[in-house]
Amino acid sequence: MTPELVAWSCSPADIGNSPWSRLPKLKICWCSRCLADDFAAGRPAHIRQDWVIAAIGFCHHHRWPLEDRCNACGSSVWAFRTPARGALRMVCTACWRPLERSFPPALEASNAIRHCWEAVIAFEHQIMTALRGKTPDQFCLNFTSAEQVLREVRDISGLLISSDRSDWAPVNAFPCAAMMPGHRLPEFHSTDAPHPLASARIPLRRSLLAATCAIVMDAGSDVALLDPGVAPAIETFLSRVEGAAIDSFIAAPGRWSPSLIQRIAETRRATRRSASIARLKGCISAIDRAFA
Repeated sequence: MTPELVAWSCSPADIGNSPWSRLPKLKICWCSRCLADDFAAGRPAHIRQDWVIAAIGFCHHHRWPLEDRCNACGSSVWAFRTPARGALRMVCTACWRPLERSFPPALEASNAIRHCWEAVIAFEHQIMTALRGKTPDQFCLNFTSAEQVLREVRDISGLLISSDRSDWAPVNAFPCAAMMPGHRLPEFHSTDAPHPLASARIPLRRSLLAATCAIVMDAGSDVALLDPGVAPAIETFLSRVEGAAIDSFIAAPGRWSPSLIQRIAETRRATRRSASIARLKGCISAIDRAFA
């Protein structure tokens, strides 16, 4: 597995840039339901392999959002502790509450929110398939190889978090409240970090994965993931991200799948056609006003 798809406490690209640079360590998230299962079965709490993969924002076993902070106090510092009775547990070292307690708004999530979760989980499943070196489902990702899936996730995530226009990251144009139930949608700032998924907190990671899913997958993902009234994801992507940056990836032979490149080309043609029609209508209106 490549380092940029593993969750780190700081970007792996920072290694060796300075003698005072931090050495990265694995950044571990957790599924409260997995920990609750451990506690209920009397098993010691333990870390699952998927919890350190940066391309995952949900537990695929419980179909449940992963967490990286205590639901009670918001601290990200935790430790294993053995209680007076019972097996080993993961606890928050700030408030000493066990981490198997789920966030109440997540427990009360509506069917619409869970439908959004399922759409992203299905996309994450294709990423996991690609990480294992297997060809993803061609009904979901037409003419896309495993390497192309991973490249698209890395490249598009990087484009969505970097911006030369402002400090406002393009990912903010893809609002999806279901990725953060019970929280206000934050405004993410742009960054030049080469591997944003590797060092992103869970809210940003899920937002990037949801936006990438809506861009890469078919048009039905837009309806499932994005808030009502938002333009199709591929259109928003092309309008918010520098065209030259997108073209540089398209120009690299075999980097992105033919299906994604075709969707981008078709969307650009449709956008130019709509702009031409709008200009023509404006000219007609101006002529009508002149001779009125």
